[in-house]
Amino acid sequence: MSRIVPNLTLLHQFIATAEEGSISRAATQLGISQPALSKNIRKFEEIVGTDLFYRHTRGAELSEAGQVFLNHAQLIALQYEHALQEVSNILENRKATIRIGAQGVWSSTYLPHAVKKFRKSFPKHQLSVSSGNTDELSKNLKIGKIDIFAGVLDNRILMPGFSSIKLGQARMVIMASKNHPIFQLQNKKIPRSIAEYPFVQNHYSKEVFGKLLSIMRSKNLPPPQVAIETSSMFASLELVRNDNYLIFDTSLLMDTPIGKGVTTVPFEPNEFLFDTGLAFRKGLERVSHYNKLIKIVTETLIKTEL
Repeated sequence: MSRIVPNLTLLHQFIATAEEGSISRAATQLGISQPALSKNIRKFEEIVGTDLFYRHTRGAELSEAGQVFLNHAQLIALQYEHALQEVSNILENRKATIRIGAQGVWSSTYLPHAVKKFRKSFPKHQLSVSSGNTDELSKNLKIGKIDIFAGVLDNRILMPGFSSIKLGQARMVIMASKNHPIFQLQNKKIPRSIAEYPFVQNHYSKEVFGKLLSIMRSKNLPPPQVAIETSSMFASLELVRNDNYLIFDTSLLMDTPIGKGVTTVPFEPNEFLFDTGLAFRKGLERVSHYNKLIKIVTETLIKTEL
């Protein structure tokens, strides 16, 4: 039995609606009217032969068939994008650009080692590494602005249609210079004294600072105060090393050259433990240069013993 094949515009509109969970929000993202998108989604469902969404007052929720179709649709869209990219590379006599989105410590310390190894195998390929917080990077991963994510593997990253590789566990800790006066106190007095010293906050870790506030509140401790915000991991640690600042960030920093001279303040609630690794759209590992990069990053980080 032959079927009408939907065009890529309808496919793209279906994916956008599924990912936004709302026809109105998807229409805004796509730059078309809501009635036009709604009509196209109905047309798409007629072509597929079943309802792909449950419509309700809160938006549009994927049906069971819709979820199955979405997984394939995202892969089709990805393969189409790769096909266009490879044709463009041939016409312009260049290789592909691989886009990696990484949280601060990854882009500043671990990824440069992996990139060096990758370039030996694919010297003409371009690599683009961007940093950001989890919300920004998960959105960019979902809409295809980045190909591979490196960082914390939580529910914002572990999305339907994506694969992940867990490389280890890390934790969020309060850190200070080894010469910080807080270490002159008895351990039991340290938690209440944390609020007496200003914090340096990196832009990408701003989202997790609220967790520290919640823990301090639950223990009836004074709230910590942020004195300086930076967008540079190097600047943050330099401030901590050379003054009486504290920083709330991943323990991975202390295992890197830029974390030299910084150590953990004895205040480490179990709530701050998290998985770390890579995430990418399913099927990406079947493309040779992506597969090679994923393997190199995995081997590099495992050897570093996260």
